Amino acid sequence: MKKRKWLLLLVLCIGLCGCGKDNGQQDDFTAVGGEMEEAMDGNMLTLSMRIPETLNPLLNREETVDRVLKLMYLPLLAFDETGKAQPALADSWEIGADGKTATLQLRHDVLWQNGGKLTAEDVVYSFRTIQNAPDGSVYKNVLNYVADCTKTGEYTVVFTFHENFSSNLNALGFPVISSGYHGGDHDPKSTVNQTPVGSGIYGMYSHKQAAELILQASDTYQGDAPSVRYIRVKITSGAETDINAFEQGMTDVLVAEATEAGRYVDEGISGMYQYTSNEYDFIGFNFQKELFQDKALRQAVAYALPKENLMDRNFCI
Repeated sequence: MKKRKWLLLLVLCIGLCGCGKDNGQQDDFTAVGGEMEEAMDGNMLTLSMRIPETLNPLLNREETVDRVLKLMYLPLLAFDETGKAQPALADSWEIGADGKTATLQLRHDVLWQNGGKLTAEDVVYSFRTIQNAPDGSVYKNVLNYVADCTKTGEYTVVFTFHENFSSNLNALGFPVISSGYHGGDHDPKSTVNQTPVGSGIYGMYSHKQAAELILQASDTYQGDAPSVRYIRVKITSGAETDINAFEQGMTDVLVAEATEAGRYVDEGISGMYQYTSNEYDFIGFNFQKELFQDKALRQAVAYALPKENLMDRNFCI
């Protein structure tokens, strides 16, 4: 079952970033001053994420970092609330008769933030990067579904799947990176992989190691311009720091599990938005234990679980 999560927005806490706590955690929050601060005033949103090992989305292993990198990199395919595939970098696709291939046609108007054009070569390179990514990277599970990716035209790619699964297209929601910019560099900590050049709505304006990133609306993005021009991303040490920062008005957005969102009702939150994540929770039996080798016992436990209550409060099918 997929998890439900909540996106919480605090009422106009922009401009409160100079406030801090005296509990030793203030180093997580470094202000930008001078002309940059004035330019951002009233046109900035503040988020948080963990210390990034890398800013290459295909080598990254941290979920909170992935949320930020999605602002800078567009996916091959997008998915609506029902899980149905939608155009993104690919504007059309066709599934082969055997269900084991998908031919995608890419948009011709997508530019990298360094001015280069996105082509099929970048998609193939991105898949090869996933193959070489460390275990635990966010998009490594793509390989559970996709066996290969080939270029058949400047803007055409063919994916070959291991099996004919109805969910194969879900594996094609990974972000695409530039082959020309990255040049085969798979070291997560290299300069190239710490300096994003994407195709998304935002590009990186500045990066203070272990402190913050500043993102700025990208001039090369072909879609509608975002209403918020700047995004400040505070580097935090953990979930508790995220919560403290949000509650004190130091960040504007907090992503919370459904079970935690209730505490913010009537707490001055200007918006609470529920969305379905791609994370799954699984409850299973450990068959290595003799106790659970008894089928009747397993059936009794399964019958006793309050399934409807769990789905209503925390999950969705």
